[in-house]
Amino acid sequence: MVTDVVVHQTDHRVTAAVGWRAGNKASVDSTPHPESPGNGIYLSDSGAPGSFSKAAAPGFTPQNQIGRIELGNATGPAQDHDYLYAIVQDAVKFNGGLEVLDVDGGNKGVGAPSPTALDGIYVSDDFGVSWTKMATPEELAAPGTGSALAGVGCAQLYCPGIQAWYNAWIKPDPTRQDAGGVPTRLTFGLEEVWQSRVDNDPQDGPGLFKVIGPYFADETCQFLSTGQPNCPTTGDPGTPNKTTTHPDQHSAIYLPGSDGVTLVVGNDGGAYKQKAAAGQPSFASNRWGRGANQGFNTLLPYDAQVSKDGTIWSGLQDNGEMKIEPSGRQVGNYGGDGGFSAVDPDNSAIAYEEYTFADIHSTTNGGKSWQSVAPPDDDGYQFINPFVMDPTDAKHLLTAGRGVYETSNGPSPDWTRVYDLGTRKHPGDAGASAEGDDDSINKVSAVDLRGAFTGASGGGSSGPKTADFDWAGGTDTVAGADGATQLELPGTYADKPFTIKAGESDAKATITVRWANKQDDWDLRVLKGGAVVGESLSTGGSSNTEQVSLTAPMPGDYTIRVYNYAATPGSGFTGTARFDEAVGTDVTGDGAAAYVGFCGYCDALNARPFQRGLATNVGGSKPPKRLSGDGWHIAAATGLPNRYITSVQMDTTDPRTVYVTLGGYSRRWLPVGALGENTANAGSGHVFKSTDAGAHFADISGNLPDAPAEWTVVRDGPLIVGTDVGVFIAPGTGGGTYDTLGKGLPTAPVYTLELKPGDPNTLIAATQGRGVYRYSFAAAPQKNLPRNPGGGVAAGDAGSGPVACTASRGFRSASAARAGRGVRFAFSRREANPVTVDVFQQSRGRRVTGERLVARFIKRAHSFRWNGRGNRGRRVKDGIYFVRYQMRFASKRLRDFRRITLQRKGGRWTTRQQFYKAASCGLLSSYKLTRPVFGGTGRRPLGIAYRLSRPGKVTVEVFKGTKRVRRFATRSRRASRTYRNTIRSRGRARGDYRVRVTVRSGTARLTSILVSRRL
Repeated sequence: MVTDVVVHQTDHRVTAAVGWRAGNKASVDSTPHPESPGNGIYLSDSGAPGSFSKAAAPGFTPQNQIGRIELGNATGPAQDHDYLYAIVQDAVKFNGGLEVLDVDGGNKGVGAPSPTALDGIYVSDDFGVSWTKMATPEELAAPGTGSALAGVGCAQLYCPGIQAWYNAWIKPDPTRQDAGGVPTRLTFGLEEVWQSRVDNDPQDGPGLFKVIGPYFADETCQFLSTGQPNCPTTGDPGTPNKTTTHPDQHSAIYLPGSDGVTLVVGNDGGAYKQKAAAGQPSFASNRWGRGANQGFNTLLPYDAQVSKDGTIWSGLQDNGEMKIEPSGRQVGNYGGDGGFSAVDPDNSAIAYEEYTFADIHSTTNGGKSWQSVAPPDDDGYQFINPFVMDPTDAKHLLTAGRGVYETSNGPSPDWTRVYDLGTRKHPGDAGASAEGDDDSINKVSAVDLRGAFTGASGGGSSGPKTADFDWAGGTDTVAGADGATQLELPGTYADKPFTIKAGESDAKATITVRWANKQDDWDLRVLKGGAVVGESLSTGGSSNTEQVSLTAPMPGDYTIRVYNYAATPGSGFTGTARFDEAVGTDVTGDGAAAYVGFCGYCDALNARPFQRGLATNVGGSKPPKRLSGDGWHIAAATGLPNRYITSVQMDTTDPRTVYVTLGGYSRRWLPVGALGENTANAGSGHVFKSTDAGAHFADISGNLPDAPAEWTVVRDGPLIVGTDVGVFIAPGTGGGTYDTLGKGLPTAPVYTLELKPGDPNTLIAATQGRGVYRYSFAAAPQKNLPRNPGGGVAAGDAGSGPVACTASRGFRSASAARAGRGVRFAFSRREANPVTVDVFQQSRGRRVTGERLVARFIKRAHSFRWNGRGNRGRRVKDGIYFVRYQMRFASKRLRDFRRITLQRKGGRWTTRQQFYKAASCGLLSSYKLTRPVFGGTGRRPLGIAYRLSRPGKVTVEVFKGTKRVRRFATRSRRASRTYRNTIRSRGRARGDYRVRVTVRSGTARLTSILVSRRL
C-alpha cells in the first residue's frame, strides 16, 4: 500500500512510498514470498495516474529490506525544496530474519528476534533521486541520546524503532535553515519523539539525534518505578521530567508563528504540543505538559461495558482501563494496553480489565486496587483476547485461547478448562499437535456466554418431548373478534387446550393454524394460566397461516385460542402442534450456553491458509453444563463464509439462535484478497444468523454497507449491528433493509454494543478511534410536537431521545391512483404489520370542512380498491381529500404515517400535489402544511411547520404560479425544534399556493415544496 506522498513545491514532482513486509509466506509450505516486491521510492513530474516510475535511489535501503516508508520534505519559504527525508522500516528484521542470509529478499524467520524493526533515517538533496543514511538504529540506541529504550530497554529486546512498522513520521522544521536553505532542525517519531542536534545544543552525546519526547517520565524508569524524581537515562541530563508525551508517535505538524514555531505531535495518547521561541535551538524533553487534549474523547476503546447505575468500564488501546462515572467524569484505573472489560451489573465497583494476551485483573473497590485473575497459560491467546461475563451471573466468566476456560467464582476465579479447540486441520481434537508448517493451533476470536434465557425451562433434567397433535375447529364461530386488542366476544374464538407434562422437556413448541380462503382472517394466541405467552396477529389477505413458536416451554396447562376476525361463515381452520426434543439443545439446571469463534492461521499476513470455526456446547450430545465439557463440539457452520469471526452473540430467549459477524482476515481489518490469497471460500456477507446452534447459517446482511461487521445486539425485536462504518438497525432479526441508527455517531469502527442492564432504552457503543458513545431510544412522545389529523405523533417526532432513522419507518412506499370511479390504494411495508387506511374530507365547495373522516379500512395487508363510498354506504361528494396510511412498527411501539392528497371533481378522482412531507432522516426531518386547503368562507389561515435534524439557516417562501407573494426572513434554526409560520388568507386570490422551504447547513443545501389550495 502507499504509505506516504509528498509534493515538491518548486517543480511539482511527487514521490510516493509503498509499505512492504518482506518474507511473508504465501502458503504453509515455508516458501518465502515477498508480499510487496516493488517497495521503494516512486517519482512523477505531474502526479497523474500512470506517470510514476520507480527511482533507482542509490544509497537507500536495500530492496529486500524495504518495509514501511514515511517521508518529510522541506517546505519552508527559505528552504531548499529539493531536501527530502525518510524514515524506513526494516522488513527483514520485522519478520525475524537474518539480513545476511536474505540475499534473495526471502525471510524464513531463521534468526533470533530483533530488538528493533528500524532500518534508519535518510536524507536526499535531489528530491529522492539519491540518498544518504543519516542514522542507524544502533546509533539511536547508544547511551547519551536520552532515549528511555536504550540500555536496559535494549537488553529486553525493546530498542528504539522496535515498532517502526507502527510508529513512524519525519518532518523538518520549516522555519529553520542554514544560508544554503538546508533545514537545520529535523524531527521524527518512533516510540519517542526525536530531534536532530543543533548549534549551541547543551546536551553532549554521540550521533546526530536526541530524544525530546521520552518514553518515561517522573518516577517511572526502564519499565520500573524507581521512587526517584527523574529517570537518569531519560531526556536531557539533569532536567527533571515530571511529564512527557504518550508513547508511540504517529504524526506531527509544525505551526509557524511570528515569535517562534509550535510542534504538535499525535500519538496513542492523543495530541501534545510544545513551542520553541525564535532563536531557541532545541525543543525540551520536559516542556510537553499533560497534552493538548481538552475536548478530545478518549479515543481508542476496544470494549465498553455498563452497569445498572450507569458506570462504564472500557479498555483502551495503549491507554489502560477507563471508568466513566455516571456524571461523565473519566478516570484512568489501570495502565498498559487495555482490552476487553466486564462489570457486575448490580455493583459497578466489581469490574475486570484485561492487558494483552488474556492477562486479566479484577477489582472489588472501583479500581482502587487490583489482583491478577489471569487464566492458565495458553499459546492461543490473542494480543487483545476476548472474554465475557455471563449477563445473568456476574461471577460466571469465560475466555479462551486454544483451550476454553470457565469460572463461576467471580473476582477470585479458579479457571476450569472445558474444551480444546484443537488445530486448523484437527479442530476440537485435544490431542492434535501443530507441528511443522502444515498445521497451526486454533485461537479464539470471539466468545459469548449465558446461563439463563427468558424462554428457557430454567431447571430439571431433559426428558422426552411432548407428543405432537393436530386438530380442527372454528366452524361454529362468528366474525367479530379483534385479537389485536384482546376483544374476546363470546362465540368469536375457538379454544384448544393441551398440557406439557412434568418430566417432558421441549426445545421448542410450534403452533400453526391454516385456512383455505386467503381472504379470511384468523388470529392466534397461546395462553398459559390465562397469560399470553405467544401470539401471531398478521393481517388477513396476505396469507392463510398464523404461527406461534415457544422456546423451551415449561410444563403446565396451555390453551390455543384462535380468533375469528373476518372469516367466511361456516368456514374453519386446521391446526398442528409440533414439539422439538430438548436433549442436548436446551439450557437446564446448572447449565450455561457458550459459543467460541476461532481461527487457525489467524494472521493471514504471515501464514496460510486461513480457516475459521465455531465451537459450542449447545446442540451437542448432552445438555450444556457449567464448568463441564458436556455438549461441547465443533458446529458445522454450513453457510458461514471462511472469514474472521469478530463476534458471536446468542439471542436472549433461545440459546440455539446465534448471530455472527465477520471481518476480513486477521486483526479485524485486513481486507479479504488483499494479499493475493485464494478467496474461493471467503464468501460474501457480514452478518449471519443460525437458529440451530450454529449447524446452519443464513446471510442476513441485507443492504448493509460492504464493510466488516463487528457486533450485534437484539433490542425488543430489531437487530442492531455495529460495523466499521457505524451502527445500523433492521426492523427485525431476519436482515433485509437496514438503516442508520440515529445521528451524531462518527463514521468509525464500532467494536462493541451493549444495552444497559435493566434499561433497554440505553445503548453503549465503543468506537475504535472516536471514543465511547451513549444512544437513547425513544421513550414517550413529546407534548409540544404537531399532532397528526386523527391523532398520533409522526414516527420521526416520537420520543425524548433520538429515533432510529429510516429503520423506524414501517412503510417503504404508499400511493393512491384513480381506478374507475373509485381509488386504488397501494403500499409496501418494511414489517408485516396491519395497515389502517383513513380517508379525510377537507373541503366541500368553498368551505373548509377540517379533518372529516369519511371512510376507514383496518387490518389491511395489501393494495385494494375503494369504490368511493363513505362509512354509511353513500358516495362521497366532490371536494379535496387526503388519504392517511398508518401502521405500527418496531414491535408495535411506534407508528408510521403516509398522506396522499386527492381531489374529487365531477365524480372523478385525481391526485394533487402534497401538503405533508413524510418524516425523514435528512436535513429537513419533518415539514407540513396545516391541510391541503385554506381560506374559504371561514377565511382559514395556512399554517407551516418544520423541524431540522441539525442546525441550519432556513428560508420560507410562498409562490402563486411563478410569482413570489411572501418571503419570511432567513433565520438560524436549531435542531429538533418545531418552527412555525402562518399565511393569512384575507386578500389572497383563489388557487394553488406553493410553499418552498430552503435549508442550508454547512455545505449541505435542501429545498422542499408543498402545496395548498386557497378556496
